[in-house]
Amino acid sequence: MFKDQEMEQRYLTDRFLVDHLSIARAFIVFSLFYSIFVMVDLQLTFIEPKYFQFSIAQKMVVPIVGLLCFFYVNKNVSVRALDQAVFVYAVVFVINLFLSFYGYTHWTTEPVTLLEITMASVFVNLLISIYAPLRLHHQLLTTLFIALMTIVFVRHEIHLSGSKSSFCFAFLMIANGFAWSITVTIHRNFRRYWANKQERDIDNHRLRQEIQQRERLEIDLKRLAMTDTLTNIDNRRSFMEHLHREVKRAQRQHNPLSVINFDIDLFKHINDEFGHDVGDRVLVDVSRLVEERLRESDIFGRMGGEEFAILIPDGDLEDARKLAEILRQAFHHHSTLHQDKILKVTASFGVAQFKINEHIDDLLKRADQAMYKAKNAGRDCVKTQQQL
Repeated sequence: MFKDQEMEQRYLTDRFLVDHLSIARAFIVFSLFYSIFVMVDLQLTFIEPKYFQFSIAQKMVVPIVGLLCFFYVNKNVSVRALDQAVFVYAVVFVINLFLSFYGYTHWTTEPVTLLEITMASVFVNLLISIYAPLRLHHQLLTTLFIALMTIVFVRHEIHLSGSKSSFCFAFLMIANGFAWSITVTIHRNFRRYWANKQERDIDNHRLRQEIQQRERLEIDLKRLAMTDTLTNIDNRRSFMEHLHREVKRAQRQHNPLSVINFDIDLFKHINDEFGHDVGDRVLVDVSRLVEERLRESDIFGRMGGEEFAILIPDGDLEDARKLAEILRQAFHHHSTLHQDKILKVTASFGVAQFKINEHIDDLLKRADQAMYKAKNAGRDCVKTQQQL
């Protein structure tokens, strides 16, 4: 018995489920076993035909009751239903068994001997021990009951001498003790197997949890490695990976691809006058404004400091220019409030469209050149660059 009551209860529950299925199958096994006695009747010579007919009919009761018990326990999965079915079947089986012994000793021309009766009794006990995993106290009671009934039957029906009766008793006790040891071993091994399985399940559960935790950690680390911690958008490394992938797709499918580079105007002045905290707040506000106006397929990244880039798959130069103008106007009309002061932020935008077989560095260089054109043109404007 397990010291932990909860564990013991789980064991009993699992044990019942296994026993329920095994005992249901045992009804079929014992019913088939009893068909052996029907075959025996066909080989014996009965004193009168009516005894043969009664013997056959009486033996047919066992498989019929066995099938009924089988369907009953399969329909009612409970300890009470299992106990009821086992009790009914055991009573019918044992009574039928000793009725068969009585018929073989009184109704046949060649009565069975002590050895045959004793061996049949022992064989039944072994079958019960192996195929019907009863609870230990039920198994012990069943074993003692069959042994007692066998001894009483032998003493009163075969009229043996004391020495032969003693031999019958000793043989039954030894054989039944062996059957009992089988039952105890099965129960002990099942309990040990169940306990080991519980430990393996716990270890496997912990291992799965550790693997899941490691996977989550790897995802978090990857996200941190590919995300700008301040604005929570792609960092330069992540943006460049997306850019390489989309350039390959654009070359393969001959689809348009454009890049927007923009830089917040006079950002150093904001940091110097209001402090880096305010500067960080401006960067976060700018990132939010951009994200709200992008398509799901567009890729937005912080390239460093106050410089950002937008990758527009399947977008040509005019599409990119229109988006840049929308963003420019959004910045122009947006204000950041700081200590009752309103901060106006603008940005300079440079737009370039990818050309087939163009190197990525050249594409970014053209976008940068367009952005610097916008700065030189007075800032807060959009410029495009088609070629070097």
